[in-house]
Amino acid sequence: MKVTKLSVRLLLCTAAALSVPINFFPVATFVLIAVMVPFEGNAPQLAATVITLVTLGSIALPLRIYVRASNRALGMDDWLAIVSVVR
Repeated sequence: MKVTKLSVRLLLCTAAALSVPINFFPVATFVLIAVMVPFEGNAPQLAATVITLVTLGSIALPLRIYVRASNRALGMDDWLAIVSVVR
């Protein structure tokens, strides 16, 4: 596998996109897409996968926390999920 500057930038931006808080997700997505031009290899598939999974996680976690908090059933797994997103 040929390692290029683009693939390194893609890796760094993907890591950055996954570690930002939920409210900064649109900015991270824009940065992730902006550095990928021109596409090389599997970059479009990787970007689509990352964007899809982060989007679904950004929607699912707040909904889960809302439902669990309204039922007063927040557990250790919920707190760990919150900490992992906020870190």
